[in-house]
Amino acid sequence: MHVLGMLRIKNEARWIADVIGSLRPICEPIVVFDDHSTDDTAIICNKLGAHVIESPFPPGVLDEVRDKAFLLDWCRGYDPDWVIHIDGDEILDKPHDVRYNLSVSGPRIASYSLRVRYLWDSREQERVDGIYGKFRRGSIFRLAGQPRTAQFRATGAGGNFHCGNVPAGLVGIDQPMDASLMHLGYLYQDDRLRKFSWYNEQDPGNVFEDCYRHMVQGDLPEIPPTMRLRHAGPLELRPL
Repeated sequence: MHVLGMLRIKNEARWIADVIGSLRPICEPIVVFDDHSTDDTAIICNKLGAHVIESPFPPGVLDEVRDKAFLLDWCRGYDPDWVIHIDGDEILDKPHDVRYNLSVSGPRIASYSLRVRYLWDSREQERVDGIYGKFRRGSIFRLAGQPRTAQFRATGAGGNFHCGNVPAGLVGIDQPMDASLMHLGYLYQDDRLRKFSWYNEQDPGNVFEDCYRHMVQGDLPEIPPTMRLRHAGPLELRPL
């Protein structure tokens, strides 16, 4: 069984070694699309043996669907059975269990969703209120035997955000897997505030996402931890 790791990343030097390390027991190769990182992300990935592809697209012109479609077509050249597609700030928990689940997977299963656990203020606790306590995302998909028309689809959001990590058009069913991704991108308050501003610059007025207020609940006076928001709140943290 050939399992490939696939990542689209930018400026994840703080934890990319842990991310790649979590994929290494199950994935070969690990293919990284680097979107013009200005830190040591690409250097670290190269040292760890990942195959780094520098973005051929102009810096500052954001299009998540374009990037993921380019990366998917590149990964098809390795002819893997399965692809694990996670973000550059996510650590795959219990990779050996994931490998076993894939090895016994039935032919009708085209993809698996994993629970995303958002670490908050400490690596020893996670956020569990609202969508944070139950969010799952498709992160593993079968590539062998799938049509080349399976691709990521435009979303209409700024930068084509939220296009997911599993292409549309796969033949088969999606199943939940009892495995988790430990998400580090919201771990520190400074990162949450920075991402809140960035998302609203790139994708202004996104009512469905509640203008991303859930990302900074408790971090801004106007969004206190006791507030009930569209997708979350009141803020609830729980030890891992």
